[in-house]
Amino acid sequence: MVACICMWIHLATDLSTEYPFGKAICRVGSFLQVLSVTVSVLSLTAVVLNRFLSAITRTFSCVTQTRYKLTIFLIWLIGVVLSFPWLLYTKLVDFDWAGGHERYCVEIFPSKSSRTVYVTFFTCCVYAAPLTFMLILATVTLAHPSHTPSAPTSQMALRMKRRAQQMILVVLITFIICWTPQQATLLWDVYRDPDIPKPTNIAAIKYTAIYLAYSNSAINPIIYIVFNDCFQHVLWKFARCKIRPNAEIRVTPASAQVCSVISVSSS
Repeated sequence: MVACICMWIHLATDLSTEYPFGKAICRVGSFLQVLSVTVSVLSLTAVVLNRFLSAITRTFSCVTQTRYKLTIFLIWLIGVVLSFPWLLYTKLVDFDWAGGHERYCVEIFPSKSSRTVYVTFFTCCVYAAPLTFMLILATVTLAHPSHTPSAPTSQMALRMKRRAQQMILVVLITFIICWTPQQATLLWDVYRDPDIPKPTNIAAIKYTAIYLAYSNSAINPIIYIVFNDCFQHVLWKFARCKIRPNAEIRVTPASAQVCSVISVSSS
């Protein structure tokens, strides 16, 4: 969603002298960006919590399809609710100056205090607190000693599990590095003293922060390739044109190549 929609809206806006789109995109663009952050944080929280419970509590059962679907539904529902103010208060504003006409897409909350409360709540409770909680859980999960099995199949399954835990931690740290500057600029914007002139380089800082956040979508696939043996295997097959479009990919830990690719003929 970030790579396909939000990034291109910002890029077109930055390359134009005024906002180039209409009211609908103005409202939806900011809403989708906040929605993507919220859903990403909540999804990571669910994954990290599941890994933690699986590693610490041996009796913890795997997530069923029903729970899986319910979790996804709740994540998106919460994301839409928390992001809705941007859909409600983002507006396209026209300014007529003596020197010409300008158009901006801005967030106009009912009051400055309401915007301050919302941004503070989002940054602290939806962003910072869950990420701190996840960092603790991911670190504890990775440091938790695992029973070393004797069977080769079990050893491979354990190796895949450990690499998955490492991958989650790296994904989490990368997300924090990429998105924290953008969240910090939003927080600075609501608490800055309006009587003090803005720094001359603030536009460049905000520009760098937003595109650093967008770069997270490009970095994640690289992380998956590095830590996921099955992903590497399938990608190498695709690169050598050895996988048909209708192939079915199955993970088989007992296999020497971790996963297998099965061609399925269409009826």
